[in-house]
Amino acid sequence: MQFSALADLCAPICRQYNLAPAAIYGHRDFISTTACPGAKLYAMLPKLRQDVARKLESA
Repeated sequence: MQFSALADLCAPICRQYNLAPAAIYGHRDFISTTACPGAKLYAMLPKLRQDVARKLESA
């Protein structure tokens, strides 16, 4: 449920700022050391990119 809401949020942001879903990154892509406990969500970024791309294509 929350993951779907995240994709619903990211799609209009990508549309508004003309960003490709491939431009969705996690902060670990920019900061090599982090104490963030978000390993599970980080692993889901490829699915998020795919879901956002589908939403943009169907809009």
